[in-house]
Amino acid sequence: MRVLMIAPPGAGKGTQGALIAAHFDIPHIATGELLRHHVARDTELGRAVRRHLDRGELVPDQIVLDMVTEAMIAAKAAGGGYVLDGIPRNLSQARQLYQIGRELEESAQMSGAGWWHTFRRIILPLLAPGLIAGWIYIVVVSFRELGASVLLYSPGKEVLSIVIWEQWRDGLQTQVAALGGE
Repeated sequence: MRVLMIAPPGAGKGTQGALIAAHFDIPHIATGELLRHHVARDTELGRAVRRHLDRGELVPDQIVLDMVTEAMIAAKAAGGGYVLDGIPRNLSQARQLYQIGRELEESAQMSGAGWWHTFRRIILPLLAPGLIAGWIYIVVVSFRELGASVLLYSPGKEVLSIVIWEQWRDGLQTQVAALGGE
């Protein structure tokens, strides 16, 4: 299995990537970890990274891609699967990784995985925590708002949300639309 994590910085790619890698027992290839690892091991790529960092520069795309390629080759030798995280960071990297995306899709098709199977086994489990949290938030906020309305309710002095609810329940959608638009 090959997974490419794409999201803005701070979206949880590293956390989710580590969970996926642990679950499927495949390597988690994170560019930040690769950079630190090569610098700590004082490899040729690590020395190149250190030179750029010492000058306060960003590490060039080619060095990052060389590190990722090396890690992907190692992952392929160990069984083929990996979780790729932290790349692409810019349009140049995206263009160079586009070919990888096509290969991943072809790999899924060649292994017999259809769209529904991929969605059900990979995408849905990744989306589930966010979807569940979103629904919990909606329910909590709804009950909070409804609770305040119920406490303020008295005959003849209905809160707007109660009036809207009663009119909707009675099938008066045009009046509900008019109230909601004010």
